Amino acid sequence: MKRIIDATNNIIGSYYNDTVSIVDGLEYSQFETIKQIEYYINSRYLSGSKDSLGRDKPFFNIVNAKVNTSITATDVDTKDINVYAENPGAFDKSFLIQREVNEWMKENEFGITLNEMIETRAKYGGLLVKKVLENGKLRIEVPEWKNLITDQVDIANGVVIERHYFSPSDLIKKLKAFNQNVKAEDVMKLASDQRQVGKDKTKTSTKYITVYEVHGNFPKTMIDEEADEFEYSNQYHLIAGEKDQKQIVLHSAEEIESPYRYLSWRSIQGRGLGVGVVEEGFEAQMWTNDAKIKEKEVVELASRVILQTDDDKLQNNILTDLDNGSILKIQPGKQVGQLNTISGSVPQLKSIVTDWDEQYSKSESVFDTNTGNPLPANTPFRSAVLQSQNANSLFEYRREEFGLFIQSIFMDWIIPYITNKMNTEHILASNYSAEELMQIDTAFATAEANNRFTDEVLSGKVLSSADYEAMRQRYLDFIRETKERRFLKIPEGYFKDVKTKVNVNITGEQVNKAVVLESLNNILTLAANNPNVLQDPTLSKIFGKILEVTNAGISPLSLGIGNPKITSQATMPQQAPQSVGIPFNPTM
Repeated sequence: MKRIIDATNNIIGSYYNDTVSIVDGLEYSQFETIKQIEYYINSRYLSGSKDSLGRDKPFFNIVNAKVNTSITATDVDTKDINVYAENPGAFDKSFLIQREVNEWMKENEFGITLNEMIETRAKYGGLLVKKVLENGKLRIEVPEWKNLITDQVDIANGVVIERHYFSPSDLIKKLKAFNQNVKAEDVMKLASDQRQVGKDKTKTSTKYITVYEVHGNFPKTMIDEEADEFEYSNQYHLIAGEKDQKQIVLHSAEEIESPYRYLSWRSIQGRGLGVGVVEEGFEAQMWTNDAKIKEKEVVELASRVILQTDDDKLQNNILTDLDNGSILKIQPGKQVGQLNTISGSVPQLKSIVTDWDEQYSKSESVFDTNTGNPLPANTPFRSAVLQSQNANSLFEYRREEFGLFIQSIFMDWIIPYITNKMNTEHILASNYSAEELMQIDTAFATAEANNRFTDEVLSGKVLSSADYEAMRQRYLDFIRETKERRFLKIPEGYFKDVKTKVNVNITGEQVNKAVVLESLNNILTLAANNPNVLQDPTLSKIFGKILEVTNAGISPLSLGIGNPKITSQATMPQQAPQSVGIPFNPTM
């Protein structure tokens, strides 16, 4: 176990102290870059907030506004995540999977997670997300870069070390899940009232224990000392304590794959972390601050009232030694006047700030058309439209990259988890639209009426079609008292025969209302010219596929498409009553 502790400490030390060479003469440190990003986001100088004379230095922050614009321009919401089936015959299953996905996102506050992902990627130049499966429940986390130690060249495939801080009581509660051989008193000895983050230490109000979560490819001897030293495997380790303490290995095990996924903002060859919006503005921020400091000094000097005279008798401070109305006696031939301390360099300094801001805006494609600032009065309308299109094209590209990244997370992590969960018997509680409620309620009421009608007929009662309709209506009235929320019991193995591929459509970017309305109008025209498209089983499946793929906001189930059993009127069972409605038979 000591080998993994030594290996971890070496990796951490190299991360903080070593640099990587992008090209000859160009050195890069991920730790120093992230540190500078944190300082700039918080409007602080790396060299301190005081100058050589002890005066405060102004920090004219220009990076946060660019970050905010980039975040809003690449925003993705949970409503943009849509699940559909490629097989037209699986509308009912894609409908339920979409509901399960919505409930999972709501339960895990995935909308907040999406916002954290978008903000982290734009700020730091890269996004690292983590899959956490705890007590059988899946959630997605966004670790903070200041608590991460990664491979500076290859983040996606290298070792990832995540630093956590636990109170002694919280960590002792988790020991049962780690290693039974670890004693609580040993853990308590690791508690410290100094929180160390990189090379900077800050006081904390409570004691804590540092725990390093290590994921990477290591020799198998890190776990089994008798294993072949040339064999490697993906491993997961938990190490408590800092390097200067007696560190303890809480847990070690092999894992099938890394729980992390990485996406850069703008990648650069030779380094792992991409260049983000803040780092892109390092140079602009530095020289903007330099110009603002000089402007402050010029204005400060210009605000001083300084008098000059060649009279030897007048050498005191006019502000402290003279009152209003005082009369100065000047020797013959002598003069008293004010010294001009106003500099004409202020406009040039302001011009420097403007030039750097324009350069920064061009590099990040953040212009007035993005921010909403008014354009010059003589700007042609067509020119403004072109500027808006060009400015947004980069953000659309970044958003598409993020959409594909989220799609891969859903396909590899979330959809398999949800489908496995759905193959066990469980209750799905959700809110539905009016059209969906009509389909679900009709299916349930018809199924229950069929069962009740069959039981009573078999018991010897003579019932008519009116009695059957009355039964069905009573069930409908009872169900609709619950308004728009329904609890569906999904039977075990209901999705085991799903052979269709489920896609997550998130790369549609912003909805173009004109295009959507045109698509809906074409669909309506097609249905009006060929009413049989809604009745014919084969044509209705094709038509339903068009609705689903175009993401027109209409569920095929809401129109009864893809299920030839749905009719406008329920029919009384003749010989052997059968449940009618949507293809699944829910229990409410």
